[in-house]
Amino acid sequence: MSFGTIQDEIELLSSMDVEAQQQPKTVRASTSARDAQARALYLHNSRNLPNCLPPEILGEIFRAFRSEDYSYCLLSLTHVCRHWRAVATGDPRLWCKPAHSNPKLVTEIIRRSKGTGL
Repeated sequence: MSFGTIQDEIELLSSMDVEAQQQPKTVRASTSARDAQARALYLHNSRNLPNCLPPEILGEIFRAFRSEDYSYCLLSLTHVCRHWRAVATGDPRLWCKPAHSNPKLVTEIIRRSKGTGL
């Protein structure tokens, strides 16, 4: 590392201090913008028709949706949005058939079944 004059080094350190002090402001601004975007997306999604359905109706639709390889379908439903995840994971009747070979997944399905007849 080569050094210039002491004055050059002082100016460089000073500019680095200013930059370091501005970084938290930039991070806060980015975080605020991201949070605002997430809130807007949540509000947009909450107004979509499937998300306006009461959990009981949506749960009935999910139960009607089950197919032979339904554990994969149910897992897909839990990845759509928070509302669908809450409805799907909160309905033990959806999780009463752990038809899967992955032991960790079977354990999770049994946990979600909450003692409903398997």
